[in-house]
Amino acid sequence: MERRFLAESEELALVEAAIAGDPEAWGILYNAFLLPVRGFIAGRIGVTEDAEDLAQECFIRARRSLDQGLFDRQYRLYTLLRNVALHVVQDYWRHRARADSRLSEQSHRIRSLAAETRSFHEPLERLELLRLVFVCGAKPHQILMFGFVKLLQWRPREIVKERAESSLMSLTDEFLESYYAPLEHYMSQRTFHSTFCAPLLAVMDSPAVEVYGEREYDDRGMSSELAVGSLALKVFFGGDPAANISDWCDRVRTCTRKLIAATNIETHGQSRPRQRGN
Repeated sequence: MERRFLAESEELALVEAAIAGDPEAWGILYNAFLLPVRGFIAGRIGVTEDAEDLAQECFIRARRSLDQGLFDRQYRLYTLLRNVALHVVQDYWRHRARADSRLSEQSHRIRSLAAETRSFHEPLERLELLRLVFVCGAKPHQILMFGFVKLLQWRPREIVKERAESSLMSLTDEFLESYYAPLEHYMSQRTFHSTFCAPLLAVMDSPAVEVYGEREYDDRGMSSELAVGSLALKVFFGGDPAANISDWCDRVRTCTRKLIAATNIETHGQSRPRQRGN
């Protein structure tokens, strides 16, 4: 339906017909005022695409006012549409302000994380540390807990409370996914898997008795056919679980330091010459 200009008397007659429930009358009014309303809104928000949607919202609200008997007939319909449009624009900017505030909060959290997390400042050093942890010879559950506590900065009691029922394999997936995210700009998924995931996953595939030959696990009901990855974290707790995790982290740190000393490399991946007499 093409837009056409309406005389005041014709407009009033169409308004009365629309109030009485004539959809054709409302369609004529809609086409007559759509462009002025859309231009009024666009001039106040500066976004043409949004102005189209807001104009539709404006007509919906105006029609609701007509149906509820809120339209004062001494004024032209455009007066109602303009007043409604002002409220629609105010709501638009209010929602934008809330969205910008949420984005600002997220940006602040990201900046805070960047200031506190070494992965944003020293990615190569952290990647090398992760590689060394995975090949240091510690047990899978110890490696994972070191990763959660030291590399992802979880608290032991949070792990005990939220992850005790999780299998080691699910913890592995969660840790690797969380750790990879901040570093995805530095390496490909394929490189990350082959360099950092594969060593731990290879150990996880070993039967329990092969990996856990120490007496501390003899009474846990582990058989030679039981895959380590299927075991829940709580299986390895003894006494105070949080204290267990802290002890495991210390063991992994010790193993990693021994590996660094044995290979004579820095944690950022650069070699250093051996000194005589060491």
